[in-house]
Amino acid sequence: MSDSQRAPVDEGTLPAPARRLPEQELREALAAENREDLVVAASVDAGVVTLYRGTLEALTVPAEWFAEVAEAAGTAPDLTGVTPTDHGQTLRLGRAADAPEVSTDAVLYEFDAEARRRMKDRLRRDDGLCASIRRLRKQRGLSQEELADASGLSRRELGRIERGEVEVPLQKTVERVAGALSTTPSELAIF
Repeated sequence: MSDSQRAPVDEGTLPAPARRLPEQELREALAAENREDLVVAASVDAGVVTLYRGTLEALTVPAEWFAEVAEAAGTAPDLTGVTPTDHGQTLRLGRAADAPEVSTDAVLYEFDAEARRRMKDRLRRDDGLCASIRRLRKQRGLSQEELADASGLSRRELGRIERGEVEVPLQKTVERVAGALSTTPSELAIF
């Protein structure tokens, strides 16, 4: 089921003892397209930290994993205060304002094979020439159609390049796209 087809999630179904995101951030995370990769609440019980995603699915993680993260940061672990922050992208490991934090992505990468697959797919899409073209095009405020017109390519061809469907575009194509973006092919490749 695609994100746009998902039913809205009711935050009232979160367990009462869980530490939650602030109200506005909670609502935004529950409605986010990537809500399965956000943590909206957390609770600790019997050596296990239960994280609740924006889909309200629960993921259990051994508390010792968080304790090791806190100790690596040179802090005594306070797992009773594991709290999601930053719109569900970060977990604070304690109640103190200076408590160590860990990225939600790091936890999901470690303990959820599906999340790990999504992250690897995202990295593949965001790496290389295709992603560089897309990033620079967006930075310049151009639509795909505008860049295609400026470089003499079809919108379909440019779309295939940006999606990584063309493994190695022809050099003359790269030169035309780079020229339309007011850069050089070598600069474009590392943008």
